[in-house]
Amino acid sequence: MEDTMNAPEATELLATVGLSSATLRRWARIGTIRRFQRNVYSRTDLMKAVDGIKEGKKIKASREKVAINPLERKANIVISGQFGSWTEVAERDYGATSEVCSVEIASLPEHVAKLFHISPDERFFKRVRLTRVGATVICSWATYYPLEAINDILEPLMSGSAAHITEHVKQKHQITAVSNRDVYYSRMTTLEELNKFQLPDDEAILVLQRASYGADKSQLILISDMALLGSWFIHEHEYDMAEAS
Repeated sequence: MEDTMNAPEATELLATVGLSSATLRRWARIGTIRRFQRNVYSRTDLMKAVDGIKEGKKIKASREKVAINPLERKANIVISGQFGSWTEVAERDYGATSEVCSVEIASLPEHVAKLFHISPDERFFKRVRLTRVGATVICSWATYYPLEAINDILEPLMSGSAAHITEHVKQKHQITAVSNRDVYYSRMTTLEELNKFQLPDDEAILVLQRASYGADKSQLILISDMALLGSWFIHEHEYDMAEAS
């Protein structure tokens, strides 16, 4: 059987000739290399393609020339800071649907814990969801809920119940989310996200990390870590300015 190469090895090889990780998916899609199964590629095909580039040969980019405008926007779903508002717009205007992909008991990612001054050892109920418009994934989001607020419904949640957790916290503990701290930044897609979003090439991602609190800001209700497809979302912030003195 022919030698194979996994995605991290292939990405490292492509980097030696200045190609991005998105090239893996594109070459597999158009037949430049063979993909035997998810994230497993033909070592021979990859080595041949890379050697060709090093020798100055032109590797066929596609079987058909397709005009792609990397600046083309698919939508302008506004992220305004109002909790939950973007999902309502996406559902109403674009027919978006969300699905639960996984649930587990987990700690926050180290950078998120540091950002919101939370112990990296603290454990949460973590629910990961994908939001799609048709077959297109536009958002991958993980939400973390403090265990003490949901211990009484933890068993059904771990079994896949799609219960509205914030409503439960409101009714059971009389705690309502009244303030958020939002952090935004942008970056390019990771190799994992290229697979998850089924993208043919690199694309910008808008990252939103949000902590929601009750009236007393010591009452943490949830933390969200969202990766939003940049061509579908915009961030809008409206505010009053003090009069110039």
